[in-house]
Amino acid sequence: MKTIIVSALCSLVLAQPVMAQQSVFIGVPMFSEYVSGNGGQENAAGDFDSEFDSANSRICYYLELNGVRNPIGLAIHRGEEGENGPQVVSLTLPNSPDEETCVTVDGDLIAEMAGARDDFYIIVTTPGNSDGAIRGQLSH
Repeated sequence: MKTIIVSALCSLVLAQPVMAQQSVFIGVPMFSEYVSGNGGQENAAGDFDSEFDSANSRICYYLELNGVRNPIGLAIHRGEEGENGPQVVSLTLPNSPDEETCVTVDGDLIAEMAGARDDFYIIVTTPGNSDGAIRGQLSH
């Protein structure tokens, strides 16, 4: 009898649908050489370290910039490596690299970005580099 009960319980547990991962940590190295078109800001680089949390509809991140002069924008765009695409999320530039910044984003969009990282990239813009001073694919 114990064997039947244990076997039945195992079957119920195994039959449950597998939950999609709701929180994903994504680190993105960004370089001026990755910017499509006219290129980025010479000798500039950065790191975007983040948590994409679809359950709570937010992206939290740290941003470290090196050699980027006068950053004015930070955003996630839809587009594969080497191609430009439309902006899908506007992000806030942190005041310092030690400051965690969080923004509210639709949970379904977060899940899509986390699941198809090759299709999305992050850019930092400056007054002289509206197409991006530095860029990095979410998949890197």
